[in-house]
Amino acid sequence: MTTESRARIVEAIIAVIADSGIERASVRAVAQRAGVSVGAVQHHFRTKDEMLEAAMELISANVTAGVGELVAEGASACDVLRELAGMLAIERDEDRAMAGVWLDFVGLARVSPALAEIHCAGWAQLRAAFARLVGLAHPGHPAPAEAAETVLAVCDGIAVARVVESDFMTGERAGAIVERVLAVIAAEAEPGAG
Repeated sequence: MTTESRARIVEAIIAVIADSGIERASVRAVAQRAGVSVGAVQHHFRTKDEMLEAAMELISANVTAGVGELVAEGASACDVLRELAGMLAIERDEDRAMAGVWLDFVGLARVSPALAEIHCAGWAQLRAAFARLVGLAHPGHPAPAEAAETVLAVCDGIAVARVVESDFMTGERAGAIVERVLAVIAAEAEPGAG
């Protein structure tokens, strides 16, 4: 079994969860979605927990890679900060399904130490990236780490609302909230602020 086969299976796990929820991500459903045998799935993943851990790791890695891509494109720190906040707040409707998958994982992380560890590691990377971006975008900011925590908490709350109550929390509304939070952070960096 190749790493290509494993990657296809992990993508299938995510797709099954996006379509049917985490409770329906059985070995059989994943095998069918991936177009492989049940034995092929079991070759790579002995348990459902292992399947879920691999899928959560991939989603977390994709978010981190997205941050790296934004930085590599040479955008300003303000632009990267805005783009990343918008991505985490699920401003784009086409990102709602993946956000739902992430929320399924976060809910399960409450009782799964392995998933909690993956979540915490990914969130720590995001906090560090946001703090770095706040410091670069607003060199006079008195507390970039605290500002990063605020942005992440707000984006997390918006993301939940975008998944659960999308008629109320539209992409436009999410973007407006993100803009307000980033404006407050920019104002905190101004001389005499605080």
